[in-house]
Amino acid sequence: MPEVSAVRAGVVRGGVPVRMAEESVSEVPVVVSVEYLATSSTLMAIEGEPDTVPWLAGGGVRVLVEGTAGRMVVLRGLRVVVDSRRVPRPARETGTRWSSMAVRDFTVDLDAERPVLVARGADLPFTVHGTDPAVFSIAPHSAFEAAWHLELDWTSQGRSGTVVVDWDGRPFEFLPEPPDS
Repeated sequence: MPEVSAVRAGVVRGGVPVRMAEESVSEVPVVVSVEYLATSSTLMAIEGEPDTVPWLAGGGVRVLVEGTAGRMVVLRGLRVVVDSRRVPRPARETGTRWSSMAVRDFTVDLDAERPVLVARGADLPFTVHGTDPAVFSIAPHSAFEAAWHLELDWTSQGRSGTVVVDWDGRPFEFLPEPPDS
């Protein structure tokens, strides 16, 4: 019987896209979903541009990692990759965002040549299982607008790989907090 892969699409609270794969030896044994977090609860939009990508003033992202089968997966590393930086452009407030949840907190300086996640408690590696997910909160800091994504390294049953964590194929977008008026 030929091996068949299937992809299901779903939506979690906040309209965040989620991609899940059916269990297969060739598939990644974790599913990752993300949502933007707003430390100041302020969503922003760049002046003169459509509001298609949510920008956060000083916010970050929450990453939920779940095992896709009844086996343990070791999460060995989580890296930040800065895709671009630029001087902040004028922006306007467009709304506010959501609630809190128990998470493993990290900060990162996006201005560093090689950004490194700094744990505010327990650090990687962590394990996940189908019934025991991990939730990471990433709080970036930068003096610039920055486009960035994460790379999550995993190991399970003698296999290993890396999952790119982004906003449905696009990098996360960061805006520094606007100066007080």
